[in-house]
Amino acid sequence: MGEMIRITAADGHSMDAYVARPEAEPRGGVVLVQEIFGVTPQMQRCADRFAAAGYMTIVPAVFDRIEPDLLYGYQDIEPAREAAMSLDDAAVMADMEAARKAVGEAGNVAIVGYCWGGTVSYMAAGNSGFGCAVSYYGSKVNLVMDRFRPVVPLMFHFGADDSLIPPATVEQIRHALPAAVFHVYENTGHGFCCDDRDGYDAESALLSEQRSLEFIARNHG
Repeated sequence: MGEMIRITAADGHSMDAYVARPEAEPRGGVVLVQEIFGVTPQMQRCADRFAAAGYMTIVPAVFDRIEPDLLYGYQDIEPAREAAMSLDDAAVMADMEAARKAVGEAGNVAIVGYCWGGTVSYMAAGNSGFGCAVSYYGSKVNLVMDRFRPVVPLMFHFGADDSLIPPATVEQIRHALPAAVFHVYENTGHGFCCDDRDGYDAESALLSEQRSLEFIARNHG
């Protein structure tokens, strides 16, 4: 369903992006933001599902700013995390805007991110060009709230047993963002939506994706 294209950010940086298009007229666009592992086959399958739901969906290869085609295995957590943390916030936001424009022909565009991408999608919620933002288990959200404030509708998904995001952190975010929608899934940990990882929880993954799609539909105007 998908293909690789090239997109260019405002600072002139050119990167790969995986694009999946719906078979019928699109309902809108979606930017999907990767985990710390890169544009993996799992992220591409996720994009395909959003496309099957009617949205032109793009996954920008943000790690191209470090090295073209950079991917990490799920066991390579430390180097993957170091790669993600080495990226400049302004550059990442430029990449999100480039991705948004690339699918803008489809209509209003949402942004959805997972893991590291969950923090990125929260940050991008400060861009009024997006229709809404969905953040899955972004472990650094609480650390960037003083610099990035959302201006579009925002939904969060967290695992109740996430060792990286304790309940107190979820409550801190909830308190700071009372207008946001929060979902916490019992007996699930970090990365519960990734069906290539040990922490995958099929029931929670399906429910959270349904909720995300309903939220996106409500906020596509």
